[in-house]
Amino acid sequence: VAAGIGVNAAVHAAARSLLFPDLGLSEPSSVFTLYAVDSRNRFAAPSGRLFQTLETRPDLALGVAASLPMRVGVTARTWTGAANGQSVSPGYFLALRLRAANGRLPTMGDINAARAEPIAVLSRAFWQSAFAGKADVIGERLKLRGVSVLVVGVLQDGFAGLTARSTTPTALWVLDPDGLVGPALYSADQVDTVVRTRLGTDTDALGSSLTALYKSISEVERLVPTNIVARRSDGV
Repeated sequence: VAAGIGVNAAVHAAARSLLFPDLGLSEPSSVFTLYAVDSRNRFAAPSGRLFQTLETRPDLALGVAASLPMRVGVTARTWTGAANGQSVSPGYFLALRLRAANGRLPTMGDINAARAEPIAVLSRAFWQSAFAGKADVIGERLKLRGVSVLVVGVLQDGFAGLTARSTTPTALWVLDPDGLVGPALYSADQVDTVVRTRLGTDTDALGSSLTALYKSISEVERLVPTNIVARRSDGV
């Protein structure tokens, strides 16, 4: 019996590691990915109006990380090619408690500057493979789809993105509120949304609170009402 329990535990642990890999996050049990679930039980990313409202509701979320995936052509002084990117909200890095390995990470204070010239952060893996890990990439201006983008930092090792739609590693994150490079986050119909809450937050209670919030938004914005489901990033 004990051997059987051990085998089952090992299988469960292996399955969890595949479905919910180590994302390199601090306190992952307080990080939730949000999904909109319609009347036919279909899951999708929620409306962009939800994350914009949550940015003003610290009672529901300590931080909000919103993103949209994109595939972009990159032109730099020493490298040219295509890369997987994400257009992100200004609170993305703070909400996920990420750290810079080099340079700095964007904050809410960068949003006005990013409207004139988007700001980029590189993954550590991309920095090493495309730029040979050279420190002078900080301050370099890349061309993404022909648009000038300022590199301000390199992200900590071990984090390769967090999105409800894809598990493909991300090479760079771009603060681009007006959509100069890719999709405009603040006007998108569906946005990958992740929230950080207080430790010990109940998943079902959080989903109920967010569903009620989304219902109130839907009534004003004339959106299709849906339920909001929250899933913890550690898979527990």
